[in-house]
Amino acid sequence: MKATEIFPKSVFNIPAGLKYDTEKLLYKSGLLRSGETLTFYSLGVKILDKIKEIIINRIEAENFQKIYQFEPSIEDIKREIYNEKILPLNFYFLNDFTLYSYEITNITPKLPRILNQILDYFMQKIISQKYFTVAESNEKIIYSFSSEKRDFAFLHCPGCSNSYSLNYVSYKKEIEPKKLKKNESMKKVYTPGIKTISELCSFLNISPEKTIKTMIYKVNYNNNKEEYIAALVKGSRNINEEKLKRVLGAYKVTLANEEEIINFGHTKMGFAGPIGLDMKVIADRDIIDMKEAVVGANEEDYHIIDVIPEKDIKIDIVCDIKENKDNDLCPVCNRPMEIIEGQIVVEFSTSKENNITFNSMKIDLFNLFYLISEKNRDSEGLIFTPEFSPALCYIIPINVKNESILNASKEIYEKLIKYLDVIIDDREDSPGVKFKDADLLGIPYKIIIGNKFIKEGKVEIKERKTGKSFEIEFNNINIEFFNTL
Repeated sequence: MKATEIFPKSVFNIPAGLKYDTEKLLYKSGLLRSGETLTFYSLGVKILDKIKEIIINRIEAENFQKIYQFEPSIEDIKREIYNEKILPLNFYFLNDFTLYSYEITNITPKLPRILNQILDYFMQKIISQKYFTVAESNEKIIYSFSSEKRDFAFLHCPGCSNSYSLNYVSYKKEIEPKKLKKNESMKKVYTPGIKTISELCSFLNISPEKTIKTMIYKVNYNNNKEEYIAALVKGSRNINEEKLKRVLGAYKVTLANEEEIINFGHTKMGFAGPIGLDMKVIADRDIIDMKEAVVGANEEDYHIIDVIPEKDIKIDIVCDIKENKDNDLCPVCNRPMEIIEGQIVVEFSTSKENNITFNSMKIDLFNLFYLISEKNRDSEGLIFTPEFSPALCYIIPINVKNESILNASKEIYEKLIKYLDVIIDDREDSPGVKFKDADLLGIPYKIIIGNKFIKEGKVEIKERKTGKSFEIEFNNINIEFFNTL
């Protein structure tokens, strides 16, 4: 390819709104541009195609067949299985910037092994960073790399190395109905006009950790069933509604409005409490160990103090429904966890029916492309390895008006283009502009033809990654030479 044919041209003034350094470099380079949509141009497409090729070659080596689907659905394939004798079945397809794979088998699954090989290849070759295996649910695992582009947050335990999505339900236990014992110390107190947790804490001079927040929800299920429930968390925390949906097996949960709270909870907004409610009560795990807690009294201007939840509240399910934050304790080793932000590269789901395993894998090719770029760059631009670079060499004639230099550059180009992806900078721009573009694009090697060629018949080879350069005889520039690098 000739530099004069590359579209769009590199720019060094970028629009407002680009937040991340890698995002800015990709825009400057012209590999891709973002506007109303995301557009990969020819050199960016080459990189993306190389990423696809590595993954597809690995999958096809294990006899995965290519299919097409408008929307991903393993269920449609399951309907076609009339006999276990036709198993295993393995498929893959591409949809936009995503690669999907399905495995349906009654023998040992191989997709988990293939996935680990793919991730290890990219981790060792170019990303140089360990990926995190994040539990999203009992059937779904997310594979994520930490990144400047923070699309996904998860909890990671440095102690046992387990990771969990912020929507992962780490605990659920249904409670057998039991007769509540009378708590003599529990009493109702007058709290005029107090509706919020902060107002209550100021009025009673207590910490939010001593209060219980009671939220009334309308719950919708797939079978058109509808009910109202009460969800309890400490006053210092909020409820994660995605977790609540998973605990209940619902498709939708919505906070009740004031009219619904009065009609179904028989209480008033701001004074709802869990004692005496005629509805299902879902309590966060932290509630059970509380002593001397403060709750709403289901009566305007009153709260109840010295509540012992285990004795005083009829709880149907104890579970993990709070929004997580840094230093929450790990459900495995009980050590403080940290929130890490990054990008999702793979989502892997698995289920089993009788003796048949159903595996689905989804690889985000754009996020993988971005991570490759992010982990291989410096202040001057991108630094691609030969496996992923849009070209192996960038030929720079120092002066295209010098016929000897230009002809020698063209000769090298014609010699290499038969075997390699090569760019020749045939523009009349200054050498500095050409060097900047070569560095910005991350091309592994620059071949510089200048005065040394005129005087001694030598050209300079400069490596993008290390900045090291050396000279070589013009006649020694050939495919065999680059195979030895």
